Amino acid sequence: MSPFLKRTLRPGDILTVERTPQTYTVMGATGFNAVAPFDARGITLEEAIGRAGGLSDSRADPDGVFVLRYEPAGLAREFPNVAPSLLERGQVPVAYHLNLREAAALFAARRFAMRDKDILYVSNAPLADIGKVVQLVQMVGQPALQGVTISRISP
Repeated sequence: MSPFLKRTLRPGDILTVERTPQTYTVMGATGFNAVAPFDARGITLEEAIGRAGGLSDSRADPDGVFVLRYEPAGLAREFPNVAPSLLERGQVPVAYHLNLREAAALFAARRFAMRDKDILYVSNAPLADIGKVVQLVQMVGQPALQGVTISRISP
């Protein structure tokens, strides 16, 4: 027991400890989309991506990894192109962008600390959207092709 607690607690006192879990939200082309908890010691962006199942090989754009969060206006003043009207709010929405095709970004992800209520978003690769259209056409066209095949077989 710490010396601080020995001086402030007395026999018969009741001590209640509440745990408020910290979370980040995972969205986009990852292994799964969810609200993911992390403990008080913290988590890095690299770990957050890993816990989300990594980037989806067939869908993700490694150049499209973003962390979205609110930053204090004092910090946001240092960023270029911040609208003065946003600085008046006290908290400014900021999007941090990483291109994971570059080795330097992988090292930066290892040092970037995630915060409570951050959003981790991974965008789809440009060809992934084309693949979705092709898949949709196949889904719609498949029953019609099966119908034609069955009608040719039937007497």
